[in-house]
Amino acid sequence: VTMKVKVAPQAVTAEGVILEINEAFADAFRITEIQPQPARSSAIPGGMRFRFETAPNAPATIYFHLSPEDIGFSRPGLGLGGQERLVLPTFIYP
Repeated sequence: VTMKVKVAPQAVTAEGVILEINEAFADAFRITEIQPQPARSSAIPGGMRFRFETAPNAPATIYFHLSPEDIGFSRPGLGLGGQERLVLPTFIYP
């Protein structure tokens, strides 16, 4: 499964793009590849943070290649660093 994340130019900071995923995301999916590669990734309370180097004031597109880890209902969340995460209610079929 590939998840495409499009980031608007106004959301790109001087540090680039910072995306955070919650623990439910990490539990539901194994990230097999990220394109482009993050410049830095780190564990944070309740999830993970990825920083991507991007051109300032330009849109960014990031692809997460995922493999389901479990079957059933999950509430994975994804958001820009420091902002509320978007929860993506998901049911993973066998």
